[in-house]
Amino acid sequence: MNQINFLFTGFADAANGAATFFRSLIENRALFEDNGNTCKFYCQNLKNVLMVERQPKPSVSSTLHLKIRSVLYTSSKYSYLLTLFVVNLLLLRHARRVVSQIKSINDSDIWFSNDIFVAYYFLKKFPEAKKISLVLHNDGDPTKMLFGDYPKLSKGVFKNNIESKVLSILKKSDNIIFLSDNSLERFNRKYSEVKLIANRCVISNGVELPWVENNRSSGANSGKIVGISIGSINRRKGFDMLISAAEQMKKDNLQIEINCLGDLSDLSLVHRAKAFDNIRFLGAKDRREVALALSNADFFILCSRDEGMPISIIEAMQYKLPIFATNVGAINQMFTDGREGVLINPTRESIYNVLSDIDNKKYNLKEMGKLSYEKYNKDYTVAKMILKYIKILKI
Repeated sequence: MNQINFLFTGFADAANGAATFFRSLIENRALFEDNGNTCKFYCQNLKNVLMVERQPKPSVSSTLHLKIRSVLYTSSKYSYLLTLFVVNLLLLRHARRVVSQIKSINDSDIWFSNDIFVAYYFLKKFPEAKKISLVLHNDGDPTKMLFGDYPKLSKGVFKNNIESKVLSILKKSDNIIFLSDNSLERFNRKYSEVKLIANRCVISNGVELPWVENNRSSGANSGKIVGISIGSINRRKGFDMLISAAEQMKKDNLQIEINCLGDLSDLSLVHRAKAFDNIRFLGAKDRREVALALSNADFFILCSRDEGMPISIIEAMQYKLPIFATNVGAINQMFTDGREGVLINPTRESIYNVLSDIDNKKYNLKEMGKLSYEKYNKDYTVAKMILKYIKILKI
């Protein structure tokens, strides 16, 4: 019998992809335990989501809290000291808090990390640990997102120190799991001259929202086509470009409205969007509210500048939505010959052009949505994802 320990820095009921992935493991732990194994989960506020029957709620921050986070994040780009303070405040202290929950380990334990920060502090506390598996929820470059969010860290001694620590984690890992072939290839190129013992494999994300009956009828209530976008409201997710496209849609009288769900990370974007009535930022929602919003939409759009394998796309596929998404990360591998969706360049012009084509009825949204759902059932269910993890973990 094995004990499988799952580690995640964040809040398990947060409204983001990494938390959704971790929540799926918690809610489907019986699949891991079928052969006599036991599971233990370490994260922030675990008891809020430990019961399958409980509907996880997104973390809701006050307006003041959001403003403080936004100011800190913006200021960090101009000061090394503020960068270190913000990274410690928003990332590292949470990882240390999770690791502090672990009092002792056994040689037979299996350790599964959903996050490179918590993996670092875990191995620092327990360097003797074995059977380490690491999932990289990015495009295959473990430091790209961190350096993109905090550019001051991408230079000189900071960069070298971080890259060295990441490499130490990779060298101790028995399995490194990627979300796509693209991510695996990018990782192999970056570490082509490094000897790693880790088995490297690709396992696509899987997700399952509660089912809400389809009420969609091409904007029946407003006379408009309804789009939906899900993700933290920031520039990395491309919401600034989507707002610019919405501005042009308003000028050209396109009959499209877009609802955006996700943590309001960048309040300046939220404020900017208030000038237009064809795009709405609704904040973070719980899973049932996300499902309801998807059931009432006609298409899904994602405008990210950088991605791994977006869970939001999989959620939209489950709800039979055609997908319009920027060609970044693993997104181009999520379609079959482009039948379920359309790839867009991450520019305002490309985003506007595809929205214009939707308005002009260029696409058969219903047929694309049907194929999207078939793709979901074939490749992206939670059960199929977990069975692949069970095989990799050899349990």
